[in-house]
Amino acid sequence: MPSQPVFKVPRLVPVKRVPAKRVPMKRVPVRYLITVEELRDMNGKIRCLSRLFKHPRRMIPTLQPYITLLLASQHSFVKCAKVQYTEAGRAQIKPSLESMKHLEDIVIRVILQGEDPARAHLRVINELYPYSSDKESDDDTDDDDSNDVQTSLESPAKTITKQ
Repeated sequence: MPSQPVFKVPRLVPVKRVPAKRVPMKRVPVRYLITVEELRDMNGKIRCLSRLFKHPRRMIPTLQPYITLLLASQHSFVKCAKVQYTEAGRAQIKPSLESMKHLEDIVIRVILQGEDPARAHLRVINELYPYSSDKESDDDTDDDDSNDVQTSLESPAKTITKQ
């Protein structure tokens, strides 16, 4: 009698795959730190500043720190576009938006109006804190009379303060 194996190899049984019923997931809207409108505005500002940076006055050495700060803050602002919203994060964004606004103002005043960077900075500070100075006069009226600001062309020894 021929010997038969004790164990038989099971035959492959075709298995019918039943497709799993996919339930569409509801997308929960994610609230980001930067709104779409703010991001669109920032992209427009970056486009305009890139045109402005083609101007020859952009290369003024005393303007470079302002430009560097402005570009760094714009870069970090754009990087926050996909960060989820938190109250603490939004509280950090608001002051940076204000500082970017003032830096843009300084850069535009220097490049387009030909103003000295130190004077433009002082004007922005005076606009930001209008009641911080002791004198009641406006800075626009006595630009030529004021020698208390050192311009980039003067050396520190030649700076004369009015008394």
